[in-house]
Amino acid sequence: MCIILLSVFNSANAVTTSNRVTVTARFTTPPCTLTMPDRVNLGAILPGAQSYPPFIIRLDCPLPAAITALYAEIVQGSLSAGSNNRVDMTGPAGSSGTPVKLWLTDNDGKEVMLDGSGSSEESGRFCSGTGSRNCTITPNTEVEIDTPRGLTSAMLRFNVIVP
Repeated sequence: MCIILLSVFNSANAVTTSNRVTVTARFTTPPCTLTMPDRVNLGAILPGAQSYPPFIIRLDCPLPAAITALYAEIVQGSLSAGSNNRVDMTGPAGSSGTPVKLWLTDNDGKEVMLDGSGSSEESGRFCSGTGSRNCTITPNTEVEIDTPRGLTSAMLRFNVIVP
């Protein structure tokens, strides 16, 4: 609250009058910047479970004391049945069989939730901290014997949240 006092002086009589003015403001956290590769090419995917070289998500936040975290959601592909951290990648058109399953692990080896739950639940977030930092993400796949051969892909979105 801001109080402004107005004074009017007359040489004969001093008269003071006052009035209150309420000033409101909304302070918002400046946005963080994410820097990451546009594409992560896994190359040839072999049968069985396999890990690939990690990639870095750089998180630059202008307020070093603000706690921020990341969460992920699927843009292309679909959540694997009964899972919140694996995506069925899209395979060659018209093919049948078990799709390639993709999942990500973070700096601590914890599997990243891919269901977007991090927008409302702390358990769906990763790379939590303050200030700017690098988040190391390792892609992993699983290929079954009946997985169709050919080009497969998935698209994920990474979001910053200030809890």
